[in-house]
Amino acid sequence: CASSLPCTHIVGPKGRGYFLCPHCQLIFMDRALLPDPAIEEERYKAHQNGPQDGGYVHFLNQAITPALPCLNASMRGLDYGCGPTPTLSGLLKAHGLHCENYDPYFFPAFPGKQFDYIFATEVVEHFFNPGDEFKRLSELLKPGGILTIMTEAWVSVAGFAEWHYATDITHVCFYHAKTIEYICTRYGFEILNKDTPRVTVLKKL
Repeated sequence: CASSLPCTHIVGPKGRGYFLCPHCQLIFMDRALLPDPAIEEERYKAHQNGPQDGGYVHFLNQAITPALPCLNASMRGLDYGCGPTPTLSGLLKAHGLHCENYDPYFFPAFPGKQFDYIFATEVVEHFFNPGDEFKRLSELLKPGGILTIMTEAWVSVAGFAEWHYATDITHVCFYHAKTIEYICTRYGFEILNKDTPRVTVLKKL
């Protein structure tokens, strides 16, 4: 968020260094420790997720279900960070919805038009520069567009070093409920749901 307030140093899993912003409550990895592209791509290719995996389908449906009331067949959507085996777009197709795929490693042709809705499922924790990425997501959405974010929020600094979600070296930033509120204020969104802690559905104002 580019706050001038000093950040708090936090020790994470395996002694890795992170910082907590007192303004937006984002926890982010020391930039000197960020994984290089080869490590990222290798990690993503190791994922065995796909439409044949019932557990993964159930997992993605946690994001789809709260967003569905906001979507219809006339809309154009995007899976932002779809990974090597796009699955969410196929699940949406079964609901009569059109969704394109983008991933910087596996589907790098960047979309040039605005969308009616975007899903970012288990993606935002990988952002090296979350401010730039959320600005891009906002610009990719039409006014009134829907952004659905799926990520596990942090709740305790004291337990951060043992938190399973932070052990993945490609998870480099972690959001708090107050971080989402800050994103809404800065980039012009409102929160549409309050009862799905891992999934947040936002509407662009």
